[in-house]
Amino acid sequence: MISNKKKIIALCIAAVILSAGIGTTLAYLGASDSKENKIVVGTDVAEISEQFSEPSVQTMNNTTQKEITVKNTGNLPCFVRVYAEFSDSDISSIAKVSYDGSNYVDWITGFKDELAKSTNSISEDWYYDKGNTKLGGYFYYKKILPVGESTPTLIKSVQVNFPESANSETNIDQIREYNMVVYTETVQTGDIDGAEFGDEDWREAWQRFLKVQP
Repeated sequence: MISNKKKIIALCIAAVILSAGIGTTLAYLGASDSKENKIVVGTDVAEISEQFSEPSVQTMNNTTQKEITVKNTGNLPCFVRVYAEFSDSDISSIAKVSYDGSNYVDWITGFKDELAKSTNSISEDWYYDKGNTKLGGYFYYKKILPVGESTPTLIKSVQVNFPESANSETNIDQIREYNMVVYTETVQTGDIDGAEFGDEDWREAWQRFLKVQP
């Protein structure tokens, strides 16, 4: 069991808000904010790095560039995990994302469920944990992230196709506001005994930090 006194861990949370406006209002993707929790021995700090295109008008069929990566801005190598979710469950059920800039898959069944498989058709770098422990609900980068480097892209863009109303004159009423909340957490690659974890030890590192039984 790892005691809190021996734990040399720094946790970084960066939040990013993705917002889309109603009707003909401007749709926008919000700025990011971050908070650091530093320890003097060393810091593992990461931040969300995003590229996005801001649509001038929100329509029934909305596609927005939202390229999400994580950069290690601290002075220690680290493991990274990302929480990304739509705040509205109805939007989550109709949203699609592109992981390569061209192919769009359903956010839940096509993306999260696929990345939850040990071998998936989307990425060799990311894994999604669907479990009900403290590990669950996060996308895990499965390699060590060196200082100053960034992860491969998690997603490149978001697509939301609002259902059409039976009365075409009221279709605009189907457009809803939505947020996509994204933040990242890190854990150092050094074990408490001084040994270094390898790329393949990402799960063990998170289990030990979160005190989750294997």
